[in-house]
Amino acid sequence: MYSAYLLIQTKFGKAADVVSALKEFEEVSNVDSVYGRHDLVVKVEVETPKSLELFLKNKILTIEDIQSNETLIIEHSEELEIDEE
Repeated sequence: MYSAYLLIQTKFGKAADVVSALKEFEEVSNVDSVYGRHDLVVKVEVETPKSLELFLKNKILTIEDIQSNETLIIEHSEELEIDEE
């Protein structure tokens, strides 16, 4: 599995529309709305680097209400155990 985070800045007032579009893509495993320079942090899971490239070109770049995006490819991920006392 090949994973990445997309940092997305939407056009003003269009975050909900972009979230709706992202929900249609099976590659998207999570979408978080955030404060700051970006509006959305999206986790994407695909099979290969080429499939990530095609996903970005054929799906993400077709969403008109996305103003800009940045892709962060995950090198290594670790699950953390949280002790609840």
